[in-house]
Amino acid sequence: MSNDTKANNDSRTLEKVLWNSMSLLRGSLSQIELFNYVLSLIFLKYISEVTNQSQREDVRFEIPAEASWLSLMSGVEPTGKKINNILNKLEDSNPEMRGLFSDLDYERIHRVTGNKLMELLEGVDQIELHKIPHFPYLFDCLLDWTADTLGYRGGEFRTPKMLSDLVVQLASPEPGMTVCDPTCGSGGMLIAADTFVKEQSSDSNTVQLYGQEKNIRTWAICKMNLLIHGLDARIELGDTLREPQLIGNESLLRFDRVFSNPPMSLRDWGQEFAQHDVFGRYKYGIPPKSSGDFAFIQHVISTLSDAGKGVVVISRGPLVRSGPEQRIRERLIKEDIIESVIALPPNLLYGTAIQCAVLVLNKAKPKNRQRKVLFINATKRGIKERSQTYLDADDLEWIDRAYKSFTQSRGLVKVVGVNLIAGQNYNLDIERYLEDEETPVLVRFLDDACFSVAEAEISGNEFEQWIEGLPYPLASILWSYTSMMDAQQKTNSLFHFFEALSQFNTTLILSAITSNSEFYSSKFSGIITKDVFTTSSFGGWNLVGIRLASKIRKMMKTESTQQECISIFGGVDNRIVNLLSDAELGKILQEAAKLRNRWLGHSGAVTKAEYSRRLLSLEGLLVKTRMILEDEYSSMILILPDTGRYKGGLFYNIVKEVRGTRTPFREILLETISPLESDSLHIVAVGGNISIKLLPFLRIMHSPETERNTCYFYNRVEPEGVRWITYQFQEESELTLPDEDVEAALDLLLPSNTN
Repeated sequence: MSNDTKANNDSRTLEKVLWNSMSLLRGSLSQIELFNYVLSLIFLKYISEVTNQSQREDVRFEIPAEASWLSLMSGVEPTGKKINNILNKLEDSNPEMRGLFSDLDYERIHRVTGNKLMELLEGVDQIELHKIPHFPYLFDCLLDWTADTLGYRGGEFRTPKMLSDLVVQLASPEPGMTVCDPTCGSGGMLIAADTFVKEQSSDSNTVQLYGQEKNIRTWAICKMNLLIHGLDARIELGDTLREPQLIGNESLLRFDRVFSNPPMSLRDWGQEFAQHDVFGRYKYGIPPKSSGDFAFIQHVISTLSDAGKGVVVISRGPLVRSGPEQRIRERLIKEDIIESVIALPPNLLYGTAIQCAVLVLNKAKPKNRQRKVLFINATKRGIKERSQTYLDADDLEWIDRAYKSFTQSRGLVKVVGVNLIAGQNYNLDIERYLEDEETPVLVRFLDDACFSVAEAEISGNEFEQWIEGLPYPLASILWSYTSMMDAQQKTNSLFHFFEALSQFNTTLILSAITSNSEFYSSKFSGIITKDVFTTSSFGGWNLVGIRLASKIRKMMKTESTQQECISIFGGVDNRIVNLLSDAELGKILQEAAKLRNRWLGHSGAVTKAEYSRRLLSLEGLLVKTRMILEDEYSSMILILPDTGRYKGGLFYNIVKEVRGTRTPFREILLETISPLESDSLHIVAVGGNISIKLLPFLRIMHSPETERNTCYFYNRVEPEGVRWITYQFQEESELTLPDEDVEAALDLLLPSNTN
C-alpha cells in the first residue's frame, strides 16, 4: 500500500470517527454545535494519549491524572458534569489552553441527549488516535472536510488547504521571521507557514507565529490545531478591526509576513471607530460602511515591517468599485505598495461561488518591480469537482512561477505600469489589462463598477452558483431568466426579479417589525398607508420598503435602539438588518421601477435591437444588485416547517430550507424557542433560535392543476378572494383563492383608523 493511499485511509478513519459520533446526537443539536463538542473530545483523547506515551519531544501539555481521558472513562459512568470538570482542570493546568472550553457545557448536552453521550464517548474511545500516522496533519485536513461538509461559508472558519498553501508560497516566509494572520480562522495558514519553512530550509530556527480570531469557538479550534501540531503561537481572541490584540507598547506589532483571508465585503465592520483609530491604520482612506475589504487590507499594511510583505485573499469587488475604494486604490498604487493581482477560479472557497483574487503587497519592492503591478490570470486553473474547485500542486507551481519570474505571457501574465493603471481610473480588474484570445472575456467591469452581463457571460457557472445561495422565491426567477434566449423574455424576467426582490425584502421587514406589536405601533406608526396595499405594485412595495429602511437605518445609528432593532430581526447579528435597509439597493429598485414604467408606456413596435439595449440596462442593475447582495442572505434561513418536538426548553423542528433551485426544499433540523406554524414561511437567523413568521404576502404552494411547488406573490384582494401571481412558470401564473390570513395581515398593518 502506498503512503498516499494509507494517508487517505487514515483520513477517512478520522472523518468516520467524527461523523459517526455526530450521527449519534443528530436530531438533538445543530451539526456545527455537534462538531464543536465532538472535536473537543477528540482533542482531549489525543493529548492524553501522546502525553501518556511520551513519544514526542514537542509535547508541552500538563495532563493531571484526574484530567485525562483515562480518568473520564474510568470509575463511574461519565456524565456531562464530569466532562466539564475534567476540561476545567485541563485549562487550569495549561495556561495556553485557558478558555478553550469555556463556552461548552457538556452537562446541557447530557440533559438533551441522555444515554447517547455515553455511546459517543465509547465510539471515540475505541480509536487509538496516537497510532494514526501523521495525526496532526490529518486533524488539519479534517477541518477542511468539516468546512466543506457542514457548509461553512467563505473563509469564516477555514481557508481551503491548497489556497492557504498558495498564499504562504507567495509570501515565502524564511526561518526566524515573524508571521501573522490577523483573521486566522482555524489556523490553516499559520500551520502552512511553519510547514513551508521547514520544507524549504534545514535551519532549526522556524517562524514565530501570531494570529487573531473573532469567533470564540473558531479561536479555540485554532489553538487546539496548533497545540496538536506542537507549535508555539500567540493567538488572541477579539475583533481585529475594532479591538486589535497583537500590540506592544501601545502600538501594533509589526511582522515580516502578514497573510489573511478576511471576511469579504463585510458590512458594519466598524467604520464609526475608523475616524479616530488610535493606531492610524486608515491613512489611505476610510472604506465605506458597507464593505470592510480595505479596512482589513490597511490593517495588514499597518502591521508590516519596513521590508514586509502581505498577501490577502479578496473578492473582485474591492478591485473595481468606485467611490472611497477607488480613492484608496489610487493612494496605494501611488505609494507603490501593490505588487501583484492574481485572479483565481470561482468556487474555491467553501459554501460560496464568489470568485476571489489574491492581492500581494510589498513595502520593499525590488527595483525592477517598482511602479509596476503584475497581473496573473489563473481563472482557468484548478480541478472542478461538483460545486467546488480545487487547486493542485501543478496549479500552485504555475502561479508561483509566474509571480516570481515577473515576465509576461500573452493572455495570462502581464506587467503593467502605474501610469496605465492611472489612465484606467485605478481600476484593478484583471480583464482590463489581460484578455485570453481563445475564449470570450469572462468579466469586464465598467467605470461605475457595473459590468455588461452580455459581454461578461454572467449566465455562466459562477452566476448560477450565486443564484443557488439566494432564497428560492428569488432564485427561481433568476433561474428562469438564465434559461431564456430571447431578449424580450429576459427583459421581462428581470423586471419580475426586481419586483419580487422589492416585495420579498419588504415582507421580511414588515414581518419582523410586526412580530412585536408594541414595537411596531411605537416606532412605525403612520409610515404605511392603506392605498399602498389596495393593489400590490412594484412602486408600492418600493415606497413602503424605502420608508421602512430609512427608519431602520436611523435606529441602527442610535445605540439605545440599535440592539432593539437587531433583536426584532432574530438577535444574532446585523447582517440581514443592514441588507434589508440598504439605501443603495432601494435606489436600484426605484430605477428598475422607473424603467419599467417608461418602457411599458412606450407606444409602437419595439425592435430586437431596442430590447437588447433594454436588457443591457437591466443587466447592469442586476450586477449592481449582486454586488450588494453577495451572500448576505446566508445570514438567515427561509424555512417551511414540517414536524417538531419539544424537549429541554427547545423545539426541535424538521423543516424545509427554501433556498436555491437545485434542492430548494432540503430537509434540515432546526432548534427554536417557540413552535413553528407548518403552513407558513418563517425566517431564522443563522446561529439563532428565534423564528419570525412571515406575513402571508408570499406563499409556497401547489398550483391546482400542475401541482408543482411554486412561489406565489400577493397581488390584491378581490371579491372572489386573494389574487396571487407567480413569475416562475407560464402555466397558472395567476390564481384567485380564499385567504383569510392575508386580510388579517392587512388589518394588522392598517388599523381601522388608518387613511
